[in-house]
Amino acid sequence: MALIGTIRKNNWLLLVVIGLALVAFLFMDSMGNQNLGSGVTGPTIGEVAGTEIGYNEFQRAQSTLYNNSSADPFVVKNTLWNFFVEKALVNKEANALGIDVSKEELRDLQFGANLSPIIQQSFRNQQTGQVDRASLENIKNQIDNGDFRKPEFANARAYWGEQEKQIVKDQKQAKLSSLVSKAMFTPTWMIEMQNAENQANYSFDYVKIPFDYIPNTDVEISDADLKSYIQSNPAKYTNDKETRRAEFIVFDVIATPADSMARKEEMNLKISELKRTKEIAVDSAFAINNNGSYVNYYAKADEMPENLKSVVPTMEVGTVYGPYIDNGFYSAIKLLDKKVVPDSVEARHILRRVAPGDFVGMETAKAKIDSIKNEITSRRAKFADMATQFSEDAGSAAKGGDLGSFVQGAMVPEFNKAAMFGAEKELQVVTTSIGVHLIEVLNKKYTNQEPKYKTAIIRIPITPSKDTQDNLYADVSELISKNKDITSLKAAADAKGISTETSAFVDQNAYALGSLGSGNTSREIVKWMFNGNTEIGNVSPEVYTYSDPNFYYNNKYVAVSLNATNPKGLSTVDGVRSQIENLVKNKKKGEQIISKISGNDINAIASQFGQTVANVPSANLSSTSIPGMGNEPKVLSTVAATAANSVSNPVIGNSGVYIVKTTNKYDAPPATNIPSLRATANNADRSRARTALMNALKKEADIKDRRLSADM
Repeated sequence: MALIGTIRKNNWLLLVVIGLALVAFLFMDSMGNQNLGSGVTGPTIGEVAGTEIGYNEFQRAQSTLYNNSSADPFVVKNTLWNFFVEKALVNKEANALGIDVSKEELRDLQFGANLSPIIQQSFRNQQTGQVDRASLENIKNQIDNGDFRKPEFANARAYWGEQEKQIVKDQKQAKLSSLVSKAMFTPTWMIEMQNAENQANYSFDYVKIPFDYIPNTDVEISDADLKSYIQSNPAKYTNDKETRRAEFIVFDVIATPADSMARKEEMNLKISELKRTKEIAVDSAFAINNNGSYVNYYAKADEMPENLKSVVPTMEVGTVYGPYIDNGFYSAIKLLDKKVVPDSVEARHILRRVAPGDFVGMETAKAKIDSIKNEITSRRAKFADMATQFSEDAGSAAKGGDLGSFVQGAMVPEFNKAAMFGAEKELQVVTTSIGVHLIEVLNKKYTNQEPKYKTAIIRIPITPSKDTQDNLYADVSELISKNKDITSLKAAADAKGISTETSAFVDQNAYALGSLGSGNTSREIVKWMFNGNTEIGNVSPEVYTYSDPNFYYNNKYVAVSLNATNPKGLSTVDGVRSQIENLVKNKKKGEQIISKISGNDINAIASQFGQTVANVPSANLSSTSIPGMGNEPKVLSTVAATAANSVSNPVIGNSGVYIVKTTNKYDAPPATNIPSLRATANNADRSRARTALMNALKKEADIKDRRLSADM
């Protein structure tokens, strides 16, 4: 529901900057924009309770809200679809009840004391956790001044319009939920009944015969058994929509020895370049630009990767070791420098903060730090006193600038360099991204005097050549063309030592498929699966190509067959086989166990099956887990229904067959605090109203989803 909040999570600064321009739309369109975009033109992708969802409107919302987003486009489409569905349902109910959002209310939700949750999330400062009221006030003032009616702000107006739709829908839904929740009431008789059931306590003995008592080989499960179980539990196994399952064969594209040698030659050329560079800054940039790594850090030999621990200490500064193979890459390492570096440093500082890009502020801060340094070096002032008075690092200022002890890399790079390599008891003026510091190193601690090493690593992935990719594609294409049904295709794949995989059941709008993951290719497979001409056992004539997300080569080809369908309504056996097979098997085992039970003496039954009688001193119907028994609601209800000192009939529970003997029943005392119990019950029900209401509206609505036919 709070879609904009989701979009802008962790990007509040970006939103504020954009928002200053976006708000142009507010006063131009807020006088009636609740209906903005409600007229559907062009093709539709769905219909919800008589309201059409237009393809153009959907695409406009997607491009406006997510144009520069890194979010998964398929997640975006599903999120937007849910918004459009919910908006249509909310508008229908709101119109029938006369619920609306006025211009004044909308403005208050955007800028007033009653901010919309969407605005609160969008304008939340992630550092402070508070809404950036100053930015909102600035936006409101610029709207009031009419500065944003210019044509160049067309995109901004579109964005703000989409956000307003979100806010209006969310507020209408909140009003509907409030209307429903306030009408919810728990009558006295229900409170008294719930109190009697939940507070009544029982003690009982029981014996459990686990299902494992019957070997799996003694139980046969037929499809008729599974179908009967489904029909006996329709509420659990009725589908809201049709789903289908794929069976597929993955052909991984593997680099050949010739490909590997070609990559090695490329690495040798890179190594030659790396050897020629003489500056650490150049080496570090070269490493990062060649799939490698560089950290401004001196590492111990034993902190190096296992294959380099004994190599790096033998290298001279400026030399390169490699190429060597490391996790699918040809790699090489260059020793940039080696030094004896302290393991930790104690230091103190005085900071004058400067905002990025504030050149005037930087000069002012430098002048202030220089004057503070002069006061300290001339002995007219003490470091601790000056830190307390002038440092803008509140945490350390209260301690006379003391930063305590810290290790290499704990501070920003410039500060780290000064602290680790600067002389002790010497005042240093250092400029960092935070501002200007006056630093004094108080002490350096060394575990030993062994050197540490700064290195840069370059890597080239050992990837298959285009010829290798093309050759395998041709082989898979030929395999599919010769084996157009899954039986023959599986046999051909088996002959090559390749096994098939089966996905879970998915609906027509799925974009992820088993181990193949999500993406455009998986989406194309799903579209083929739901094509009206595709039948169970058919093999797609297309070779589906997946690419490596980092190095952009074809890393696998996939042959796909439609394995099974699960229609809307009562599920088929294949549709839920994996879910119910064990349940049905246990049910049959339970029936076999019951057939073997002799008499109703609980101790004799325990002896018959080699089990022991256990005791539960106290339990009630609200107990979700009992030590030694777990979650067994059927057993608890049997205990409650069995007379004191009587033995129950056998009960098939979740983990075995139980026979219980209720030893004592303790009735609940009459409920004397009805108002308090009613408030608790009402609050629990009302807290679920928003979600439950929307789920109920969706369940009852006539929702026509045409996204598949719209090629989405």
